[in-house]
Amino acid sequence: MTRQASAEFSDVGRRRFPRLDVDGTLGAQDVTAGIEMHILDVGLGGFRTVSPVPIDLGTRHTFEVALEDQRIALSAQVVHCRRTAGRLSPFAIGWQWTDGAATERGIVQLLNYLTNWASFLPDIDAAIVVLDDPDEDATHVH
Repeated sequence: MTRQASAEFSDVGRRRFPRLDVDGTLGAQDVTAGIEMHILDVGLGGFRTVSPVPIDLGTRHTFEVALEDQRIALSAQVVHCRRTAGRLSPFAIGWQWTDGAATERGIVQLLNYLTNWASFLPDIDAAIVVLDDPDEDATHVH
């Protein structure tokens, strides 16, 4: 995996939280389904993978992502599953992050790994993103 995301956010006008396109291959082990998927893009609201099998809408899954020196656990639920064309695995799956401190910490670690945007932070726990607080602007880091 190259330690970069492309400079452009994908779907800026269409999404509440734009996603960074992953530059290279970033695997995610779907622990729930027992299969390996590849992450295509990731953001504060969720991520997109390619999968060899379809996954039912609304189901919640746990993932393990191996970064250079650590493994992170993430939880998400399926918001769409579509057949793909071309060289990708047969299904593109959209995932929305589920609540939980471990997932929030994992999102920060994953985005930091891809962009180094939080590398200056002395403590990763200080960078937990509030994803579901209606009184907060979820586009910033606390």
